[in-house]
Amino acid sequence: MTSRNRSALGLGLRLYADDSLLCRRIHNNTDSTTLQNDLNRLQEWEDKWLMKFNPEKCFTLCVTNKIKPINTTYTIHGHRLEPATDYIPKPKCKQTSSQTKADKTLPNTAKYLGIYINSKLSWNHHVDAISKKANSTLWLLNRNTGHCSRNVKQYCYETYAKPQLEYAFTVWSPYTKANIDKLEMVQRNAARYVFQDFSRYSSTAYCHDKRTRVETAYSPS
Repeated sequence: MTSRNRSALGLGLRLYADDSLLCRRIHNNTDSTTLQNDLNRLQEWEDKWLMKFNPEKCFTLCVTNKIKPINTTYTIHGHRLEPATDYIPKPKCKQTSSQTKADKTLPNTAKYLGIYINSKLSWNHHVDAISKKANSTLWLLNRNTGHCSRNVKQYCYETYAKPQLEYAFTVWSPYTKANIDKLEMVQRNAARYVFQDFSRYSSTAYCHDKRTRVETAYSPS
């Protein structure tokens, strides 16, 4: 859909590649009806251009702090759109009979353009996800480049792990101590990887000094 088509439809539609986001502020039931009408107009557009939305991949996300928000059921092709839900994969360790085998669900949480958005705009799950991903990347780098020089390992960290922590940082910049500590832990792990110091007796201040040296821009001669 081109910008000209979006303007002709008059919708609050945001597009990126094959992802589309339709948003509207809901103050009353009339706004909810207007949003459903927007969905209907999108269905008319897809019929005109011989395209089809997949309702199974569509969901709704209500971002609000209200105790009693306006809950409305929206449909596409007669299919009810379910509230957004993300999943925490179950651990790979062996589970006991008292443990559930199903993945833990996170209601009202959706991943959009690489960012986990919560209905309360809490970034806890996003920080958990990127910290886990960055630590996994560091483990992989250490397995394959642990024998290399510090400059090579620093380049690897800045190329593969650090962008995972900084992606869209201006959107979800952490403000709680818990989330800041999680990101700091990844930085300390990066310092241990670069300097190959995995001793449990290394002090926090020592790791912090190494982390600072790792973050210093490396300029080859």
